[in-house]
Parts: sequence; structure tokens; C-alpha cells
Amino acid sequence: MKKIYLFTLLSILFFGCSSDDSSPDAQLNIPIIDDISTTNATAGDIITITGKNFDSNQTYIIKFNGTQGTVTEITATFLKAKVPEGATTGDITLTINTQTTVVGTITIDEEPQSPTIENISTDSAVVGDIITVNGTNFDPEETYIIKFNGIQGTITEITTTSLKVQVPEGATTGEITLTFNEKATVIGNIEILEVVIDYGSRLFAYKDGITPSQIVEIDKNTGEQISVIADIDHDNYLSDFIFDDAKNEIICNYTDNNITYLYKINVDNGQTTSTQSNPATGRYENWIIGRYNSPNFLFAYKDQITPSKIVQIDLESGNFVDDVTDIDHNNYLSDFNFDSDADEIICNYTDNNITYLYKINVNNGQTTSIQSNPTTGRYENWIMSANNRLFVYKDGVTPSQIIEIDKNTGNQISVIADIDHDNYLSDFVFDSSKNEIICNYTDNNITYLYKINVDTGKTTSIQSNPTTGRYENWIMSLVQ
Repeated sequence: MKKIYLFTLLSILFFGCSSDDSSPDAQLNIPIIDDISTTNATAGDIITITGKNFDSNQTYIIKFNGTQGTVTEITATFLKAKVPEGATTGDITLTINTQTTVVGTITIDEEPQSPTIENISTDSAVVGDIITVNGTNFDPEETYIIKFNGIQGTITEITTTSLKVQVPEGATTGEITLTFNEKATVIGNIEILEVVIDYGSRLFAYKDGITPSQIVEIDKNTGEQISVIADIDHDNYLSDFIFDDAKNEIICNYTDNNITYLYKINVDNGQTTSTQSNPATGRYENWIIGRYNSPNFLFAYKDQITPSKIVQIDLESGNFVDDVTDIDHNNYLSDFNFDSDADEIICNYTDNNITYLYKINVNNGQTTSIQSNPTTGRYENWIMSANNRLFVYKDGVTPSQIIEIDKNTGNQISVIADIDHDNYLSDFVFDSSKNEIICNYTDNNITYLYKINVDTGKTTSIQSNPTTGRYENWIMSLVQ
């Protein structure tokens, strides 16, 4: 904002009176100067010269050390002038009718130099990222404002050659502006990317065929064993693996002397816990974690009774909590997933060689059967992504495929990838940190970790074969 200063007296008198009353100047009302509003100013400032006998019909020329300013207002008692660009410290002169008189002196303060922008460290970012604006003439003592499409960021550091700023909440794709000395300048453009939640997914496997069997962590990029999480403290075979991200525990089960046990392995400390979870009738199969509450709910498919059921199980005690629903047909259910968008368990069954997508709402028990049968091949191994997209392994065709399925119609949406080998895939999990399906296959007695990126369709085979035993049942953590 330009300033109008009130000033000290610099000059008492502008022009003396002429003794020649017949000269042209005698016809003028010669201004008498009382005050000048400032002794210091910068280019663009308005100064006020106060006095008497100013005439708005006359032409006055004001110069600042020889550089002419702009007269902006004249009344009988003052004249206002704008300090011009290029003005330097020195005399202020007033000219009227070719007569020039020094009316004062002024010191011209140099304006802070505006930064020169050379580049910005990135053209895309997510909220919370720190970006660097590189250039010259930054001053750590000055105030700068950076906005991302109109939303002001937080400046975290200023040096003479750079400025760092944090992308604010609410920032959207658009222009980056720098405001300095009340002047805003567009210095670049940026794309604000959607935040992809990295759940810190870790891959575990059940290592069987050795004594004791183990839960191990696997490097997703190399297929190599990272560490042993726990030695299994019994000789029974484990199955139905899921991950409880609320407690960082792998949950599975085993049967010993016809009694079913809920078995938990904490992946942080390796602690294992066996809890009897045996119904009086039927048996519990296919644990399902419901990620819609805190803590997570545990559900199970209760089979070998009529009708079969979906039931809720207490995660701590292994005891029955409540019936969710009775299954309204006699077909065996498999490939259980949980859709947190709809609070629904999704699985499938086959009836008269037709595959059905089967949904159970865990809030109201409502069940829905939707035919989901390809014209060729068959759907196996349903896989739910972290953002609740449903994928399936389509086998019985050449090549086999990973496809996306519409949860509401059961229809194929698109082919994600053609499988680039003839081996059967199994043990499907979803890696939310990379948007990849992870499974495995065996070729010539060698186990391979197989990854399919659901965004690009890229497939990757990585040998993952222990020197002893075998890897089964991949388990993916979801640690936020």
C-alpha cells in the first residue's frame, strides 16, 4: 500500500516577490511553501507539499533529484505528487512558468528487491508435502505468501536462494502464486495428487513341511524370507488365514481331536494364542474380519448344519456372539471377502454349474444371490482391494486372466491382466500399498511369488522358495 506522509518543514518560501510588477510572473499567485510531508520515501509513494497560493488551473512540475514525478492533486493549500520510478536521493524542485526552485530534499529508500524465480522442485504433490521454490533475492527477514490455487501454504524455511512451503489442506490443482510487497505473481503450476493411504502392508507366509512350522515375513520385492515371526507351538495344520489390523495379529484355525481352535499370532512380538472355538453343532470355517468397527469384528461360516449360517465370533474368547443370518440355499460357500463400503460379506457358490456372487449384510442379515458366470472358463478366488474393488481369477481359459467384477451385477467390468504362464494361481491377497494382487504358483517344484498391478496390468514373477519346507497361505497385513 502506498503511503501519504505528514512531514517536517523543509522549505519556508518558494518564490520571492518580483519588483517588476509588469512582468508576466507578477500575474501569477506564487505558492508559498509551508511543509513537505516527508524526508524519506520510496518509488510510488505520494508526498504532500502544503502551503498557500496553489492554483489547480496552473501547471506545476515536481522533480525528485531531476526525475519528474506525477502531480496527482492540487488545491489552494497543497499539492500532491507521486515519487517516480528511478528517483534518487537529492533535491525536490518545483517549476512553474519556467521558474524552478528547490523546495526541499528527500532521501529515496530502495524498495526490497523482488525475488527472481528459477524453478519449483516439483510439479505434483500431495497435501502435507514440502516443496522448494528456488531463485535469487529472497530475504529471510521479509514476508512472503505462497498460495496453491488460492489456498495459502505454510512457509517453513527461507534462505537467500530458496523458499520452502508446505502444501496446505484443501489445496487443489492449479496455479502457485507468490505475494511480496502486496504484489501477487504466478510462479508456476502444480497438480495436487490424491492421497494414497499406504497401509504399510507386510507380507507373511505359513511355512510348513518343517518342524516346527513357522510364520515368516517375506520381502515382497525379492521373495526372500526377512525373518521368523513365530514358531508354531503344536503339530496341527493351520488354515483360514486373515489379518486383524486392529491388533497386528494373524488369525487362523486348526483342529485337534475334533476340536476347533482359534489361533492368533502377533506379528510384532511373535506371541501365539490358542483359544477353543468349537460350536456344539456344525463347524466354523472361513474366518472373515469385518473392518467397519473398532475393534474389528470376527465372522465365521458355520457349516454342516441345516441351514448353514454366518455367525459372529468373539475375537478374545472364541465364543459365539450372535447369528448374522441363515444361508437360504444348500450350496457350499467359498472365497470370503469383506466389503467395508456396504458392510457386506462377499463370497460365492455354484449351483447346477452356474456360479453365483453371494452377499450377506452383517447389519441386517439380508442375503443376495447374483449370477456371475462367464460364458467361458470359471471364476475362482475372489479378491477385494483396500478400496473395495472386486477382482477374480478367471481360469479354464487360455490365457487365464485377472478381471474386475461389478459387485452389484456380477458382470465383468474389464480384463486387468492376461496371465503369462500356464501354472495354476492360488493364495490370493491384496497389497494396498502398491495396488497389487499377490498370489503364488509352482513350476518344476519351485514356488513363485506372483504380482498383478490392478492399475497397469503389469505382472511380475519372483522366485520365493525356501531351502527347507514350503511357503503356503500368504497373509497381508493392513497396518495404518
